[in-house]
Amino acid sequence: MGKIQCTLLLLFVLGVGRHYSQSPGSFAGGISLTAGDLIRIHGEYPSNGWSVAGELQLLWQCNADKRWMSERGRPFLGVNCIMVDFGNADVLGRTFALVPQVMRRWSLGTSYFFIRGGLGIGYFNKSYDKNDNPDNLVFGSRFANVSNLGLGLGCRIGKQHSLEIGGAVIHASNAHVRVPNIGGNVVGLQATWRSGGEIKPPDPTKTSADKKEDLHWYPAFQFGYGLHSFPGTVRPIGGPLYSTIGATLWMTTRRSTLADWSAGVHYHYYSAYEQYA
Repeated sequence: MGKIQCTLLLLFVLGVGRHYSQSPGSFAGGISLTAGDLIRIHGEYPSNGWSVAGELQLLWQCNADKRWMSERGRPFLGVNCIMVDFGNADVLGRTFALVPQVMRRWSLGTSYFFIRGGLGIGYFNKSYDKNDNPDNLVFGSRFANVSNLGLGLGCRIGKQHSLEIGGAVIHASNAHVRVPNIGGNVVGLQATWRSGGEIKPPDPTKTSADKKEDLHWYPAFQFGYGLHSFPGTVRPIGGPLYSTIGATLWMTTRRSTLADWSAGVHYHYYSAYEQYA
């Protein structure tokens, strides 16, 4: 089932990227290498060395006829194929992930500043198992969320290539649907060799600065369900497992093409709070 979900996610992202990218040459592929450390956020972390991540980036520049793209520059949309080695192959293992990605670049003459990020799903080959791998209290399930964030500077090398240097953060967690779930955060330096991807500047002839729009408020609702292991996220053996329910109600309004204002309330219910508090 997990393989089917990953395949559908990849096909969807590639289809959306091609839909918003009509002109040839708007593809901006890249190969990245990240070296860093798995931040120890809990005393139960197993020993580990340097973490290393490799990425294959498949991005297309959006060319849709949208006002905000003409005014503020056109972003890149696509998917990253990411492999992360967490520095302990026997206990923590590796993850192989597909992460839908958005990237923005701002021209600085012959160089540019970039920021990109995404949220996807990854397969963990050494997740927790009470018999075969009881020491991995960091990743508790075979499939879990993998998200990434990167920013830095890029330098053009000819017309079609560029070199990017910056920092990167990779986060992995299963949203507590299974325990243990301490989660992992890799922070490191990243180098990317990129091919293609012309930076198209904003169109000064298209602006909405003088356009005033009436404010309209709209209601929104969000519901969440998960599992929690008392007293925390670490030791699932012998501890009670109970459900948690969360709900959020808010009002939102559109201030501009890229900004919303929202206000509301959130309530979170632990089904076993009174019993174990």
